[in-house]
Amino acid sequence: MRRFHFRLERVLAVKKQREKLAEIRQQQARARWEEARAECARIEEELLHNAVESAARLRQAAALGTWQAHYERAAQLEEWLRAARRIADEAEARLREANRLRIQASLEVEALLSLRAREWETYCRDAGRRRQNDLDELGMQRWLAQRAASPFAVREGNEEDEL
Repeated sequence: MRRFHFRLERVLAVKKQREKLAEIRQQQARARWEEARAECARIEEELLHNAVESAARLRQAAALGTWQAHYERAAQLEEWLRAARRIADEAEARLREANRLRIQASLEVEALLSLRAREWETYCRDAGRRRQNDLDELGMQRWLAQRAASPFAVREGNEEDEL
């Protein structure tokens, strides 16, 4: 009996490899997105700290240069925050694309695994049928041989048996 062979095994191996690469890319995209979000949070925290410090200075008499420095720092932090949010949005878009590609790769692998499972079931069913046919044939041969060896078997050419 021939061994089971899935004709798309090489394709399945390539698809599995692509699925792993898609998973790695997804993890990398998630890490970049989380880093971008953390940077946004850090800048927001620094901006909040600057605002609290400015409010505290508002109650005190301060030199014009000090107010101008706080204002410039706040403007700079706001620009950094906009840039960080833009980067975070881009990272989120790349993460969504990486998720989509991983899902697609997983579906392709699952489809091939399902096809292989169906072919395996068909192979097992056919192999069982062939085995059963072989056993039936062997049983029939033994039965015929046993019948021929029986003392009551009808033999051709024996005149006594025909009378």
